[in-house]
Amino acid sequence: MKSRKLPKFASPEALEEFRASLAAPSKSAKAAPPRHVLVCFGGSCLASGAQAVRDALRDALERHGLADGVALVETGCMGPCVIGPVVLIGEDRTFYQGVKAEDAEAIVCSPLAAGFSRRTGRPMATGITSEGCLAVVVYELIDDVTVCVITAFEVDA
Repeated sequence: MKSRKLPKFASPEALEEFRASLAAPSKSAKAAPPRHVLVCFGGSCLASGAQAVRDALRDALERHGLADGVALVETGCMGPCVIGPVVLIGEDRTFYQGVKAEDAEAIVCSPLAAGFSRRTGRPMATGITSEGCLAVVVYELIDDVTVCVITAFEVDA
């Protein structure tokens, strides 16, 4: 194992300058997209047309000039297989179910509001089903792309 020689600092100010230089963003580092659109690519969602949904979302993001600022992520199974394909907007936690390719434009242009479960404090996403019911999904975000559905239910609108 190669040992690295640590610099010596003549003053606390020199140490702070060194810390600041380490914390500063690298000029060569590419910034990560600030937004994520997660498309379930589990078996059931794939069988229900998730690839076409992903392609339509990509096209809509490009048409609206958002492709560079939004990461379109294919995830593993998100859990609610019966209502797939499903899409989750990462930052505002808007959850869409039964998504079709023709829904991509609406998803890109006007995501629904979401919040947190008052009972558990977990993130909660909402969406409208094809029957016009409000769908509510309470979930746990495991990491940037892994979602564990805790519960899901519909409310007649």
